[in-house]
Amino acid sequence: DNEGEAAARTAEERLWTAAFRHACDVRQWTDAYVAAAANPNTERAVECVRRLASVMAEDSSGSATAAEALVNLPFARPGLAEAAAAAVRRRGEATAVESAVPLYTLACR
Repeated sequence: DNEGEAAARTAEERLWTAAFRHACDVRQWTDAYVAAAANPNTERAVECVRRLASVMAEDSSGSATAAEALVNLPFARPGLAEAAAAAVRRRGEATAVESAVPLYTLACR
């Protein structure tokens, strides 16, 4: 039944997106990444990773902790590392140099 499968897939996508949002909101970076990467919808997965990288870059303005966590994420799914690097580059272009320094490592990846 294609309709049932499509509905189940949509529900799964929404579940992973909700899990991602929650983990991101509570700054559980690894859990947020896992939820983003597990989303069966590639576009949503990439969108979530972009948001994650942006939030982590913003959070790392005064601390290297989030930047270190971002650099150490596995980025096993194709396209996710590129999405994260692009988000960090955009964030770096809009940020003072001092704030962008911890993000340099990921952007050069």
